[in-house]
Amino acid sequence: MKKKMVSAITLTLLLTSMPFLAFDIRPVKAEPKTWTVDDDGPADFHAIQEAVDAASPGDTILVASGTYTEWDDVYIRKTISLLGESPNSTILERGIAIINANNVRVSGFTLDCLYRPGVAAMHIYCSNNVILSNNFIKGNGNDAINNDRPNVFLSSSNNCTLRGNTWMPYECADGGRAGLHFFDSTGNIIVANNFLEGGIFPWEIWDEGGNTFYHNNFWKPGFPRFSENSIWDDGYPSGGNYWSDYAGNDTYSGPYQNETGCDGIGDTPYTIDENNSDNHPLMIPWGSLLGDVNGDGYVGIDDIFLVASRFSKELGDPEYSRVYDLNGDGYVGIDDIFTAAQHFGEENP
Repeated sequence: MKKKMVSAITLTLLLTSMPFLAFDIRPVKAEPKTWTVDDDGPADFHAIQEAVDAASPGDTILVASGTYTEWDDVYIRKTISLLGESPNSTILERGIAIINANNVRVSGFTLDCLYRPGVAAMHIYCSNNVILSNNFIKGNGNDAINNDRPNVFLSSSNNCTLRGNTWMPYECADGGRAGLHFFDSTGNIIVANNFLEGGIFPWEIWDEGGNTFYHNNFWKPGFPRFSENSIWDDGYPSGGNYWSDYAGNDTYSGPYQNETGCDGIGDTPYTIDENNSDNHPLMIPWGSLLGDVNGDGYVGIDDIFLVASRFSKELGDPEYSRVYDLNGDGYVGIDDIFTAAQHFGEENP
């Protein structure tokens, strides 16, 4: 009788504990998945939007080289990484992509919206911590009515990073603005981008303030830029941005540019407008090798010859260029040729 009572009590305890045990059963979280897209080859999908729709938060989408004509906008409303094979060959034609999610990454594309006049190539709205990197962003083929549209537009989006992109205006009759506009967006980092000259409309940056720009290359600036109280350098010795029309010298060094010796940073600030200055402008384009004047990533004998070909040219002369003025003193002299020779054989990693 005693054994039966113990067995009954044990069975009762097991049965009464089952509902509680059921609450401890938790579903196994799915591992992030990688999807593939190829417009003309074997892959999970042939269109980018199809892959975006199928992906779950945390997934990665790899897009092979090709031209993707998505007739509707590419909408990203979930946390994913969208990675093109190469910005040289992975082209989102009609290129508008719209991001409305946090922690999205888009990298490795040409965003080309020539055939979508009056729209932005990339619109990021109500999104935080978005990364837009290593893309070619082309001018949007403005029309007479909608010619104020930027290439990239951030609205109500904070703490995003725009790194290593190239803004490429169109050389066409209807313009092609290479613009970057911020609306109600702060804490964003714009670093190591190239803003190229070209097109009828210049590149523009419209910023309401609170964003940081450094290590960018601004080619042939001096065109309209509307900004208020943003940060235009990363302090010393990291430096600010390269401005192709900066006319200062690099004779001194140090945080206050009052120490002997040059340091690759201009001795005087670059004035952007009445509200903004780059306190530590770079003397050569960011990412360039000192002496690599032809931009091929290697300092060779042709670079030395190019510097020598501008010998004695000075600031104000039509043949003068800061590219050949390696010490930034406003004059291409023997010391510039010597500097190029000192760096002979160096190359980008």
